[in-house]
Amino acid sequence: MQKALLIKQITEEIETFEKSIDVFKRQNHFTSIEANQALDKVERLYRALAAYAHIIKQNEISSDLNVHIKIMEAIEAKEEIKVQIENKVTESGQLGLEIPGDEKEATKEIQPEKIKESSKKVEVAVNDKYRFINELFGQNQGEFNAALQQVNASENLEDINRYLASLKQLYDWNEENPLVKTFFSIAQKRFH
Repeated sequence: MQKALLIKQITEEIETFEKSIDVFKRQNHFTSIEANQALDKVERLYRALAAYAHIIKQNEISSDLNVHIKIMEAIEAKEEIKVQIENKVTESGQLGLEIPGDEKEATKEIQPEKIKESSKKVEVAVNDKYRFINELFGQNQGEFNAALQQVNASENLEDINRYLASLKQLYDWNEENPLVKTFFSIAQKRFH
C-alpha cells in the first residue's frame, strides 16, 4: 500500500519537475523564483525517492530482521501493559487489572518457553552494554535487549551471523568500527 502511494507521488513529482525543465529549456534561464520552485520540486522528489528506497530495502532484509521487529513490538506492548498495571495499582492500591486479549498475545511472544534455551548465554559487561545501546542501537535499550534476546535464542553460529548481518544492514553499521567488531565477537562467543 505504501509502495503504491509512493510510486504515485514519485510519478507526480517527476511530471511537475519535467514541466519546470521544459520551461528552462525554452527560456534558457530561470528567474530566482523559478529556480527556488525547481529546487523545491527536486527536494520533494528526493524525499519521495528516499522513502521508496527505504521501503524497497526493508523488503530485501532477511527474515531474521522480521523476528527482531516482532520482538521489539512485543517488548513495547509488554512495557505498555506494565505501565497500565502500575497506573492501576497506584490509582486503586490493588491490582484488579485484566489484560485484553491482543495484549495477552503480545506478551506471549516473549515468554521464556517460546525461546529456545541454550546452556551458554551471551553476557555483556555494563560498560559495553551502554556503549552498544548509545552508539549502535540509537540510544534505545529495548532494541538492544531484543537483539541480545535474539542472539541468545539462536540455535547455531550460522543463525547468529545471519542475524548480525541483518542488524548491520538495519542500523547501517560499519564493519570496521571497533565497537561493531566487539559486539559481533561477544555474540559469536556463544558457540565458541
